[in-house]
Amino acid sequence: MNKNLTKNDFFPVPSLKDIFKSIPLIFLLYLYIFQPPVLSKYIFIGTEIGICIFYLIFTKQRFLSKYFSIFRRELEILTVLMIYCILRDLFKGAEVLSIRFLAWSFQSFIFSFFIIEIVHRFNFKYEKVKLDIFNCIFWACFIASILTILLITFPQLDNFYKGIQQDEYYDIYENFEQRYRAYGISENITFTYSFVLGFFSGYSIVLLKRKPLLVVPIITFFIGVVYNARIGFLGLGLFLVYLLFLKREFKSLIVLLLILTSLFFSISLIAPNLLQSAFANKEWAFQFFYEISNALFGTHFNVDVGDSLGVLLNDFIIFPKSLFGWIFGTGVNLFEMPRGQNSDIGYIIQLNYGGLILLFLLLLLTLLCTIKLFRTKHYKWYGFIFLLSIIFLNFKGFVFAATPGGRLLFFLFILFVLKDRFKENILI
Repeated sequence: MNKNLTKNDFFPVPSLKDIFKSIPLIFLLYLYIFQPPVLSKYIFIGTEIGICIFYLIFTKQRFLSKYFSIFRRELEILTVLMIYCILRDLFKGAEVLSIRFLAWSFQSFIFSFFIIEIVHRFNFKYEKVKLDIFNCIFWACFIASILTILLITFPQLDNFYKGIQQDEYYDIYENFEQRYRAYGISENITFTYSFVLGFFSGYSIVLLKRKPLLVVPIITFFIGVVYNARIGFLGLGLFLVYLLFLKREFKSLIVLLLILTSLFFSISLIAPNLLQSAFANKEWAFQFFYEISNALFGTHFNVDVGDSLGVLLNDFIIFPKSLFGWIFGTGVNLFEMPRGQNSDIGYIIQLNYGGLILLFLLLLLTLLCTIKLFRTKHYKWYGFIFLLSIIFLNFKGFVFAATPGGRLLFFLFILFVLKDRFKENILI
């Protein structure tokens, strides 16, 4: 199994070559993935809908038939899911989660394809320019990590951004002695934003033996995880599992350890105060690993600090109280319920909202996407990362949503399937 999964794997290598010609696309992909809350989410979605309509009006629409034929089953499941959520809200008599699912469906499955199609047409028309979508995504996420570091380093910049952004999350830290997270110009800053940075940190480690300079993005991505949400370690960890247990590749990890060791001693000699600042947030970050160890192996690391995983497993498991509720849900969004009656767990929120029917549709869609990835020639590795990411992220929160992680995971699914299907005939 390991051999079949890894023998033909293909990881696009990020390149700085001709990066300046890609700046407009990098900027637009940054807006698509992260959607900074300096503007309303409705403005982003409205603009995206306008782009799709404009493109359909002024171009031939034959490309849509190819898209529908390749992703027909996924789109059928998605359509049933959307109709079910709308009916669920109509039955409830209020909009609860149907708009959230509609926004995620549009951004992840519709607008993502339009981005790929538009770039493909542009590349076909201007072959000398040749924009690489994945390369641009990587550097857009690298810029996000740099912006995180700038906000951490320069309080004036951080205060300016807090003043113009519309996310109420920052209000939580007004009475804290020290703010230890929520640094970045993005929505969903304390959940899937961190996962996206962890994802590309792990991806960079896979390529490190081919391109040692990727150690720089690895460090910046890692800092972005440490100062935002510990769930970002999941993205990093999945690639380490892939390297160690599936690919059985140790060279990249050895190179990483050598580079980081040299860097650590160099900084400790030249700027020891910098290291002290860098490790100021370590206890909160390492608590993630303590909690995993305590849950899996019965250890008792740092139990006095609190146990977020234990709280999730004990306090946030809320089941429907009737057979009807189990099957069809109660139409309630537990995330917005009062403390003691609420839940952060995606599966529990979805079960109580739409019942086992909704969970089945989401599971079926995830499995169809995973199977399609495993049937590709070069991107089976992403099938492994994709499936486990969905499973774990939807436990920690609500992954089927218009958030950075939700958009990125399904955007890459569409991109890799199309690249595998058309090979050299699609210029992306």
